[in-house]
Amino acid sequence: MSNSHYQSGHFAYSYTVGIISALAFCPAHNGMLAAGSYSQTTAIYRKDNMELLYVLHGQEGGITHVQFSRDGNYSYTL
Repeated sequence: MSNSHYQSGHFAYSYTVGIISALAFCPAHNGMLAAGSYSQTTAIYRKDNMELLYVLHGQEGGITHVQFSRDGNYSYTL
């Protein structure tokens, strides 16, 4: 399991490549969603215009599950 804290400046901005395999909506930050892919990345987007905010790298293997913490400060991938 990968635990990634998202905060501006911590991650490289790039585009997710591959098939989207998991999707989660942030419970605390209305309007934010995470999309995990088989290309071992998770992208965080604004829900209203799908603006790419962050790309999280480092997962070993394709991502099959994405979840936000209750306070919305962390994302968890599997």
